[in-house]
Amino acid sequence: MEKNKSLAHAGYLIGALLFVIPLCDALMRVWPMQLGNQNWRFQIVGGLSSITLVPLLGLLVGLVATGYVGNERARRSIGVFCFALVVVLVILAALFIADYFQMRASFPPRFQHAAMIASTTAVLKFVATIVVLALFGLAGLDRAGFRRA
Repeated sequence: MEKNKSLAHAGYLIGALLFVIPLCDALMRVWPMQLGNQNWRFQIVGGLSSITLVPLLGLLVGLVATGYVGNERARRSIGVFCFALVVVLVILAALFIADYFQMRASFPPRFQHAAMIASTTAVLKFVATIVVLALFGLAGLDRAGFRRA
Protein backbone atom coordinates (compact mmCIF):
# COMPACT_ATOMS: atom_id res chain seq x y z
CA MET A 1 0.00 0.00 0.00
CA GLU A 2 1.41 3.38 -0.99
CA LYS A 3 1.49 5.99 1.75
CA ASN A 4 -0.53 9.16 1.28
CA LYS A 5 2.17 11.83 0.91
CA SER A 6 -0.43 14.61 0.91
CA LEU A 7 -1.44 13.54 4.40
CA ALA A 8 2.21 13.66 5.49
CA HIS A 9 2.62 17.14 3.98
CA ALA A 10 -0.47 18.28 5.87
CA GLY A 11 1.09 16.80 9.02
CA TYR A 12 4.29 18.76 8.41
CA LEU A 13 2.31 21.97 7.94
CA ILE A 14 0.16 21.42 11.04
CA GLY A 15 3.26 20.55 13.04
CA ALA A 16 5.00 23.73 11.88
CA LEU A 17 1.95 25.85 12.70
CA LEU A 18 1.62 24.29 16.15
CA PHE A 19 5.27 25.10 16.74
CA VAL A 20 5.45 28.63 15.31
CA ILE A 21 2.12 30.28 16.15
CA PRO A 22 2.29 30.09 19.99
CA LEU A 23 5.87 31.38 19.93
CA CYS A 24 4.95 34.28 17.62
CA ASP A 25 1.92 35.12 19.77
CA ALA A 26 4.12 35.20 22.87
CA LEU A 27 6.75 37.40 21.18
CA MET A 28 4.13 39.86 19.91
CA ARG A 29 2.91 40.41 23.49
CA VAL A 30 6.37 41.49 24.66
CA TRP A 31 7.61 43.38 21.61
CA PRO A 32 9.89 45.32 21.41
CA MET A 33 12.62 43.13 22.85
CA GLN A 34 14.49 44.55 25.83
CA LEU A 35 17.26 42.02 26.34
CA GLY A 36 19.19 44.43 28.55
CA ASN A 37 16.25 44.74 30.95
CA GLN A 38 16.55 42.05 33.61
CA ASN A 39 12.87 42.33 34.62
CA TRP A 40 11.75 41.91 30.99
CA ARG A 41 14.00 38.86 30.51
CA PHE A 42 12.74 37.27 33.73
CA GLN A 43 9.09 37.75 32.71
CA ILE A 44 9.49 36.57 29.11
CA VAL A 45 11.50 33.46 29.94
CA GLY A 46 9.14 32.59 32.78
CA GLY A 47 6.18 33.06 30.44
CA LEU A 48 7.85 30.99 27.74
CA SER A 49 7.93 28.02 30.11
CA SER A 50 4.12 28.04 30.12
CA ILE A 51 3.63 27.76 26.36
CA THR A 52 6.00 24.93 25.49
CA LEU A 53 3.39 22.16 25.33
CA VAL A 54 1.80 23.20 22.02
CA PRO A 55 5.14 23.59 20.20
CA LEU A 56 6.11 20.14 21.54
CA LEU A 57 2.92 18.75 20.05
CA GLY A 58 3.87 20.37 16.75
CA LEU A 59 7.24 18.64 16.78
CA LEU A 60 5.55 15.34 17.63
CA VAL A 61 3.13 15.73 14.72
CA GLY A 62 6.09 16.44 12.44
CA LEU A 63 7.97 13.38 13.67
CA VAL A 64 4.93 11.14 13.26
CA ALA A 65 4.40 12.47 9.72
CA THR A 66 8.02 11.64 8.84
CA GLY A 67 7.55 8.14 10.19
CA TYR A 68 4.32 7.70 8.26
CA VAL A 69 5.98 8.19 4.88
CA GLY A 70 9.50 7.16 5.86
CA ASN A 71 11.08 10.55 5.13
CA GLU A 72 14.45 10.02 6.80
CA ARG A 73 15.89 13.43 5.88
CA ALA A 74 12.97 15.29 7.47
CA ARG A 75 13.10 13.02 10.52
CA ARG A 76 16.82 13.67 11.01
CA SER A 77 16.28 17.41 10.48
CA ILE A 78 13.63 17.47 13.20
CA GLY A 79 15.96 15.46 15.45
CA VAL A 80 18.84 17.92 14.97
CA PHE A 81 16.44 20.85 15.48
CA CYS A 82 15.22 19.30 18.75
CA PHE A 83 18.80 18.94 20.02
CA ALA A 84 19.50 22.57 19.07
CA LEU A 85 16.41 23.57 21.07
CA VAL A 86 17.74 21.56 24.03
CA VAL A 87 20.89 23.70 24.00
CA VAL A 88 18.87 26.93 23.73
CA LEU A 89 16.52 25.95 26.56
CA VAL A 90 19.36 24.89 28.86
CA ILE A 91 20.92 28.33 28.33
CA LEU A 92 17.57 30.11 28.84
CA ALA A 93 16.87 28.13 32.02
CA ALA A 94 20.33 28.97 33.41
CA LEU A 95 19.84 32.67 32.61
CA PHE A 96 16.36 32.56 34.15
CA ILE A 97 17.77 31.10 37.37
CA ALA A 98 20.53 33.73 37.43
CA ASP A 99 17.98 36.53 36.86
CA TYR A 100 15.79 35.14 39.65
CA PHE A 101 18.65 35.19 42.16
CA GLN A 102 19.56 38.73 41.15
CA MET A 103 15.96 39.96 41.30
CA ARG A 104 14.61 38.16 44.36
CA ALA A 105 15.69 40.93 46.73
CA SER A 106 13.57 43.39 44.72
CA PHE A 107 10.38 41.40 45.35
CA PRO A 108 8.30 42.65 48.28
CA PRO A 109 8.74 40.29 51.27
CA ARG A 110 5.17 39.01 51.09
CA PHE A 111 5.70 37.95 47.43
CA GLN A 112 9.13 36.35 47.78
CA HIS A 113 7.78 32.90 48.57
CA ALA A 114 5.29 33.07 45.68
CA ALA A 115 8.06 34.24 43.33
CA MET A 116 10.24 31.32 44.42
CA ILE A 117 7.41 28.84 43.81
CA ALA A 118 6.61 30.35 40.40
CA SER A 119 10.28 30.37 39.40
CA THR A 120 10.78 26.78 40.53
CA THR A 121 7.70 25.74 38.58
CA ALA A 122 9.02 27.48 35.46
CA VAL A 123 12.38 25.73 35.79
CA LEU A 124 10.67 22.35 36.25
CA LYS A 125 8.62 23.01 33.09
CA PHE A 126 11.86 23.79 31.25
CA VAL A 127 13.43 20.57 32.54
CA ALA A 128 10.43 18.54 31.37
CA THR A 129 10.52 20.27 27.99
CA ILE A 130 14.26 19.62 27.67
CA VAL A 131 13.74 15.91 28.43
CA VAL A 132 10.97 15.62 25.83
CA LEU A 133 13.04 17.50 23.24
CA ALA A 134 16.00 15.20 23.90
CA LEU A 135 13.75 12.17 23.41
CA PHE A 136 12.42 13.66 20.17
CA GLY A 137 16.00 14.33 19.10
CA LEU A 138 16.97 10.73 19.78
CA ALA A 139 13.92 9.50 17.88
CA GLY A 140 14.76 11.76 14.97
CA LEU A 141 18.36 10.60 14.79
CA ASP A 142 17.64 6.92 15.43
CA ARG A 143 18.78 4.92 12.41
CA ALA A 144 15.76 2.64 12.64
CA GLY A 145 13.39 5.59 12.77
CA PHE A 146 9.82 4.50 13.38
CA ARG A 147 9.94 1.28 11.40
CA ARG A 148 8.12 -1.66 12.87
CA ALA A 149 10.17 -4.67 13.89
